[in-house]
Amino acid sequence: MKEMTREEHASEPVPCPVVGIGASAGGLAAFTRLLSQLPEQTGMAYVIVQHLDPTYQSLLPDLLARATKMPVREVTNGMTLEPDHVYVSPPAADLTLQENTFVLQPLTQTRGQRLTIDRFFTSLADERKQLAIGVLLSGTASDGTMGLQAIKAKGGMTFAQDAHSASFPQMPQTAPSSKRSRCRCHLKRIRKRKSTSPASSGCFAPGQASIFSPTSQPPSGGV
Repeated sequence: MKEMTREEHASEPVPCPVVGIGASAGGLAAFTRLLSQLPEQTGMAYVIVQHLDPTYQSLLPDLLARATKMPVREVTNGMTLEPDHVYVSPPAADLTLQENTFVLQPLTQTRGQRLTIDRFFTSLADERKQLAIGVLLSGTASDGTMGLQAIKAKGGMTFAQDAHSASFPQMPQTAPSSKRSRCRCHLKRIRKRKSTSPASSGCFAPGQASIFSPTSQPPSGGV
């Protein structure tokens, strides 16, 4: 088999970091506040996953488009992921990521609960590993907690909204209490940090940069 030259290796596309953002009740306000504080170009892709009524057409993409200058798209099956875009999962499907492509599957429940966020976060961990970032915002129940654990296990970064700033704190509270989240953060202090070393194609290297500014440090011996 012919070995690839240095030039051919250099021309290969570099996967960009992907930020998965999950919420249920109270999610619109949290999503809007978060997106409004992000710059237009970060070299990252953002994927919004929220529990929505599957029988109604979602207005979420249109509403979120008012909060950011980045393009906002509702995911369709086979859509290719691009950096500096915001993607919104459709209400009547489970969403996963395979390589650089979104895959939609019929909406399912486990023990009567929707685990849409867990399914996407888990696929994100498998595909992006250290370039996966999981964010759990306002909501009820515990969807997303196992997904954050999967991201951390693959070397990614995880965050949960501070309970005091969440309209419905149950969902983000489950992550810190189980020590699966890197830290809790206030939305009003979320910002982009510039990397001290440049990374290829505008993507940061793990440990060099983060779009989040946590307000508290991870617990000692944390994940």
